[in-house]
Amino acid sequence: MSAVSPAGAMPGEAGETGGALNPGVTRREVWAWAMYDFANSGYSTVIITTVFSAYFVGVVGGGAPWATLAWTSALSLSYFCLMLTMPTLGARADARAGKRRLLYGSTLGHVGFMLLLIWAGPGDVWLALAGVACSNYFYCIGESVIGAFLPELARPHALGRVSGWGWSFGYCGGMLSLGLSLVVVLVSQSHGLQAPRYVPWVVMVTAAVFVLAVALVRTLRQQGFFIERPEPDLLALLDLVALGTVADVAAIRGLNRAFVAQGLKVMAQRRNLGMAALIDASRLTRPPSCSDCGFALGPRINAGGRVGEASLGVRLL
Repeated sequence: MSAVSPAGAMPGEAGETGGALNPGVTRREVWAWAMYDFANSGYSTVIITTVFSAYFVGVVGGGAPWATLAWTSALSLSYFCLMLTMPTLGARADARAGKRRLLYGSTLGHVGFMLLLIWAGPGDVWLALAGVACSNYFYCIGESVIGAFLPELARPHALGRVSGWGWSFGYCGGMLSLGLSLVVVLVSQSHGLQAPRYVPWVVMVTAAVFVLAVALVRTLRQQGFFIERPEPDLLALLDLVALGTVADVAAIRGLNRAFVAQGLKVMAQRRNLGMAALIDASRLTRPPSCSDCGFALGPRINAGGRVGEASLGVRLL
């Protein structure tokens, strides 16, 4: 992999990627940085949002009225602890050039406490709450530290663009973890297993994707995999970022606005065949807009889950 030239553009490129990066930063380094988002997005998708949250309320908490409040309270506690401790942790890491050590430590803590959730069965409320509160605390530390590397990678005018590459890769990691988790759930249910038997395996899948994705970067770099091969084009994934951001009713401001704006441009290029088919099924004869994502494309993806085939959206995209 060639280094960035003093002008900031990599040899053999149009200058779009190189012009966004600081001198001396290679695409390989940016790809390694983005892979962290790929790895940890499975946690927020599978553990916090979909599978384990429902498992806690319905199985661990036995469907009790207080179960949802207990779950959200544990997450709130982790955020409160992060608010109190992250400024000190960040200042110490900066003063001692220890961001990597803090990132490694938070990763180990995150994975370790996430694996604790494997033993959370019916009635193990405090075990599950402790596991999710601590794992989310370390997850948020990792998110903060990985974001602190951004100014070292990107030029000031391109911070939003480079950040968007990481976010787009993160969506793919979340979709991969959710897809693998759906396989575990469907296979287990087809064999008559109940949730307490298969949800621990879903947690293990999420943890495994996290660890393997982080380890993959180092291994590929050491083996010289990208010396003669092109690296993944993260910009090409921004159409998924735009669709997910709008469909999730996220605020379209700041970086989200940049993600959506660039993602709609990629969507209009119809590179993703599944996305193109979705646009055609929506009878759109012009480039998709935010309104189209929210009221035409997004609902059609969600429709699969309404008829018992939630995996259709994953397979399509």
